[in-house]
Amino acid sequence: MAATLIRVAADPVNTAAHADRTARERGTSGIMTSSAFPRTIILPRPVCEQAAQHLEHAVRRAIDGAAAPWRAFRGADDEDFEIPVSVVEQAAGCLLVLAAESAQNLRPSALRALITVALHLRDAAEAVRRPTLPTTPW
Repeated sequence: MAATLIRVAADPVNTAAHADRTARERGTSGIMTSSAFPRTIILPRPVCEQAAQHLEHAVRRAIDGAAAPWRAFRGADDEDFEIPVSVVEQAAGCLLVLAAESAQNLRPSALRALITVALHLRDAAEAVRRPTLPTTPW
């Protein structure tokens, strides 16, 4: 039985001739973005202040990823509480982790307040990403 040789085309992105081309020249940017969704959320002042306080506790407890959202919420202007959606999502996740890790040590009212802020942040981020429903009937 004779062996059959099958020729496979080389991947132009991984060949030496194309390796020096930038991602944009190859047709990819390397960053996934969607212009259909806003990139920032304007949150109410009380939510931002509470989130900053809870995130500070998360930073002290060394919760992974809590430092960046804490800086963003702490650094929000008095007038402008516009925060990137990805930071709001990250903050919500960190606060939920903090709630899970400290559930046995917190008073029920403090735990409820922590979870309420985390869920408010998560819901705000999800509302921005949720597609708008058509207003006219089908």
